[in-house]
Amino acid sequence: MMHWLRSTGLRLILSIGLAFALWVYVSFRENPSDTAVYQDVPVKIDNLGPSLITVDRNGLPTANQATITVSAEGPQNLLQSLRQSDVHAFADVTNLGAGDHQVPINVSTTRDGLSRILFKADPSLIPIRIEQVITKTVPLTVEVEGNVPFSFEQREPELSSAGKRIERITVSGPENRIERIATAQISANVNQLTANYNSPRPIEPVDENGNVITGVTITPASVDVLIPIVSSVGIKRVPIIPMVEGSPASGQLVSSIAVTPEFVTLTGSSGSLDAVQSIATEPVPIAGGSGTISRTVKLQPPAGVTLLASEPSSVEVVINTEPIAQAFSTTLPAEVVAINVGQGLTVSISPNIVQLRLSGDTSTISTLNTRQIQGTVDMSGSGPGVYTLTPSFSLPEGITLSGLPRVTVTLRQEPTATSTPAPPTGTPVPDTTAEPPTSTPAPATTAEPPTSAPAEPPTSAPAETTQAQQEAPAATAEPTSTP
Repeated sequence: MMHWLRSTGLRLILSIGLAFALWVYVSFRENPSDTAVYQDVPVKIDNLGPSLITVDRNGLPTANQATITVSAEGPQNLLQSLRQSDVHAFADVTNLGAGDHQVPINVSTTRDGLSRILFKADPSLIPIRIEQVITKTVPLTVEVEGNVPFSFEQREPELSSAGKRIERITVSGPENRIERIATAQISANVNQLTANYNSPRPIEPVDENGNVITGVTITPASVDVLIPIVSSVGIKRVPIIPMVEGSPASGQLVSSIAVTPEFVTLTGSSGSLDAVQSIATEPVPIAGGSGTISRTVKLQPPAGVTLLASEPSSVEVVINTEPIAQAFSTTLPAEVVAINVGQGLTVSISPNIVQLRLSGDTSTISTLNTRQIQGTVDMSGSGPGVYTLTPSFSLPEGITLSGLPRVTVTLRQEPTATSTPAPPTGTPVPDTTAEPPTSTPAPATTAEPPTSAPAEPPTSAPAETTQAQQEAPAATAEPTSTP
């Protein structure tokens, strides 16, 4: 056995190895490995959660993300049979929620027998934005374009879907798009039509500025629009007359009445329209009201006529009230002051408080501030003397002055101050450092009293000063008689 293994078995193993090596050599020589490149391979999103959707950078829904380049490496004969449609690139977003993500790309083939081919994605990661899908119900409006011919009129549009009247529709899609939708609109052109407009129309969701929002799903996608267009026998434009009922609050009266719009158009037979000159509103109650009273009331068309279809059936009436102006009189004190008094003059006014008889309406008088009432007399260019003048008063609008008071103004020259010598304050103290006197001091009787300057008598102060001056020498005589 060992001999057989050493001879025959060794040759057998060597033969198998040589055969395999020969097969590998022949295979790679006849069918060498090669590489193929496939451009613009779309990436599919797999395993996206419920109520989620992928969107592009503008927030619009997209089924596929950006395309990529795929490199395939494998035997040449297999690559020759591989088509680009056999290459499948996908991004697995399992368990990913709303937000921005970087997701790896996987590449495989949809055909059997190509497992020996290796794929490589470039880029290997792609950004994916996922948003929540929401649903919203919005009102549906119709924008009618154009005008019907004269003697025809259009009625209110009627919207229906599957035979049922409809006023609102449902929109669903990415949250960033749905939140911007304010309403849904339909356009219909009735220009110069003389028969009913009846047509299915698509629906466009719009934002508050009228911009169309795309990338959403609308249910239903379209509605049937019916706009009745009927012949009008006659039309007439008449003013609106507000009917006011009741009286405003006590002390108030109606100052103005305004209605919006001011005119409406009526239709009817010529005989009925000829008898109509205006259209009245329902009664507008104002009992006990004051200030601005605003009411929305319906119109009451006369018998035999109707409002044109495009005219409003209700109008807004604004009524303003104001206090009744009643004459009222009162007497109030006021101070009088002089202005522009010349330099060096003093002024006195008699009386400086006068009583004013004021007249005006109650509301103005009640808000009057007596501290702001002041009379003035202008003394520009006036010299010393006595003047009888009428003061000027600045009164608020609506206040009148009954009877102008007069005051006496006295201007005087300011007195001139007089200088007097200061009296001695006591017995002088001899200077101990001075030399002893060499002569006997003169007796006090020889001292002459100081002569005081005459003073004007306008005030009592100068008289007192003169008396003090006369007493001053007597006060100084005693200390000067002592040797």
